[in-house]
Amino acid sequence: MLFPSQQFALFMLLLLAVLFLLRAQPVRRLLLLVASYLFYMAWNPAFILLIILSSLVDWFVGKALDREQDSSRRFRWLLLSLVANLGLLGWFKYSGFLSAFLLSFARAAGLDWEWQMLAVTLPVGISFYTFQTLSYSIDIYTRRIRPAGSLLDYALYVAFFPQLVAGPIVRASEFLPQLSRGISLCLTPQAVQLIAGGLVKKVVIADNLAPYVNVVYSSPRDFSSADVFLATLCYSTQIYCDFSGYSDIAIGIAAIFGLQLPRNFNYPYFAQSASDFWRRWHMTLSRWLRDYLYIPLGGNRHGRARTILNLMLTMLLGGLWHGAGWTFILWGAWHGLLLVLQRLNPLAHLLASSRLRLPIKFLGWIALQYCVLLGWVMFRASDWEDLRWALGQMLQPQGGWSLSRPAGVEMFTVLGVLSIFWLCHGLLYFRQRTNRQAAGWSTAWASLALSTVLLCLLWPAASPPFIYFQF
Repeated sequence: MLFPSQQFALFMLLLLAVLFLLRAQPVRRLLLLVASYLFYMAWNPAFILLIILSSLVDWFVGKALDREQDSSRRFRWLLLSLVANLGLLGWFKYSGFLSAFLLSFARAAGLDWEWQMLAVTLPVGISFYTFQTLSYSIDIYTRRIRPAGSLLDYALYVAFFPQLVAGPIVRASEFLPQLSRGISLCLTPQAVQLIAGGLVKKVVIADNLAPYVNVVYSSPRDFSSADVFLATLCYSTQIYCDFSGYSDIAIGIAAIFGLQLPRNFNYPYFAQSASDFWRRWHMTLSRWLRDYLYIPLGGNRHGRARTILNLMLTMLLGGLWHGAGWTFILWGAWHGLLLVLQRLNPLAHLLASSRLRLPIKFLGWIALQYCVLLGWVMFRASDWEDLRWALGQMLQPQGGWSLSRPAGVEMFTVLGVLSIFWLCHGLLYFRQRTNRQAAGWSTAWASLALSTVLLCLLWPAASPPFIYFQF
């Protein structure tokens, strides 16, 4: 069930109507939980059992961790949560990848091994809700939070449908206290603006850029450097609009229920450094990796060499979280390298105080965005051969700078949508730096009207699922 669909619109209208009639808070929470389960079951009903199992395991583990005082027993309870959650995630997401890796390794070693590759269906959203359940157990283990007041509240925290399948990744300390205050229906200007803007990002921008990206990256060796560069720029825009569009809609829908979800994006393509990029891109994942991986590994507390190692390990695992493939691991390693180079830059302090600070910052921004684009090539390429060709075209241009016109792709729409988005995106970025006032109803209605016109004019024939559903 996709957000930009008639099915979801009917689902929301029915849910809001029933919630309006039911005023008792426990009943409202139960209805939201049932609706969240039904929402998830629209993809594959069987996989709801995984969410229920994960919720039950961590609910009882959380109670045991809170009750137990012996440190060794508390660690064993935490280990149970880690094994259960990471075991399910590992089996469904990485078993096929590991099977193929072991087989290729055995053949390279001269062993005549043969077995049938595992074909495991990946449950939608498992990477997201697994991180939420893990953070709950870890936070109770470290005494940061107390367990949820009821199994109903905890189950709703895990399965809350707006952010269930693609985030934002929410902490129990952020969500559970809001449930104790109750579910209240409230349509705000911010919610209207977020939902309308998110739909435009997804449907008008991302879905109209997708056909060109798919054609070029299906066989990058058949296209010129101009095509590969433009397709990569389109992909960087597509994945941002697709993912941030989902997050905006999820945050807006949650606000209608009186629940606040954390912001997930903050103009990442205007970042000035690698670390600034990760403070702005997928912010809830970045802080999860920081708090539950980088800092426990030692962070920057044990010298430069250990800091570099911790950065690389964190980003490698962050890349692996995104997908079971070597190109995702390479993407994580690339961003880890950018973070390390930023930390090792001996001229950083000097450049910050230089009279040429503004030109240097601009050139640094250009260099960073080019490095981010190279990273998206690694992220998007389907295999090593396509990656080699696409990176070669980005680093050593060949084949001229004329653009192709692939069959089935309306290049005027692609270029128009790309240009309009970046013009509007830049204006919004500079506006929010000077005006931080919350939007009023006049702005919200204007945004809704403009969004409606754009959706009517530029709704593509096919609207694919959100990109991050596959992670």
